[in-house]
Amino acid sequence: MSGVQFSISNVIEKSWDRFKENPFFWIGLACLNIVITPPAGLPPVITLPITLLGLYVSASITLMSIKYMRGESVGVRDLTSIDFNVLFNYMLFTITAVFGVIIGLFLFIIPGLYIAVRLMFAPFLIVDQKMGFDQAIEKSWQMTAHNVGKITIYILTILLMLVVGFFFFLFGFIVAVAVTGLSNAMLYLTLLDKENKSLNNDFY
Repeated sequence: MSGVQFSISNVIEKSWDRFKENPFFWIGLACLNIVITPPAGLPPVITLPITLLGLYVSASITLMSIKYMRGESVGVRDLTSIDFNVLFNYMLFTITAVFGVIIGLFLFIIPGLYIAVRLMFAPFLIVDQKMGFDQAIEKSWQMTAHNVGKITIYILTILLMLVVGFFFFLFGFIVAVAVTGLSNAMLYLTLLDKENKSLNNDFY
């Protein structure tokens, strides 16, 4: 199967256009996602619940971004739309991915970055398709199999956006974070749709 074609500029442009339709809502979510991060040095009895809350909010915002980029309406109530099973698999994936990337980084950095690219869409699949974390990893691996180079360029472009946003003070960085979340969801939907169409064509 050849690589799924997509335009990086088109993905980011569509995300920016959707962001402009409701900017303050997505800026608020970006702030919430940034704030719910436990500072270093806190005792585990405090760090653990904050971390769990952060994972729940992250999973919720990921699902909201997917729905929004599909053209669906989302609101504050969607922050509580993640059920326990989805959260559990989201947590298992996070733990697995962190260990995998860390081990890869110790192996001269490149393997860690490669693993991060290949696992990029697993959290989207968990919240959107309600897959188990192992199924999501396998599906993400398939989705990125022939697009590692282009997805890497996309990630570098997004990182550049975040760096530029940082130099435009805090507000610019928060806007960049919000647009990045929507862009990732847009890329996920683009590759998922084309991957499914390609599989259907192969089947028939």
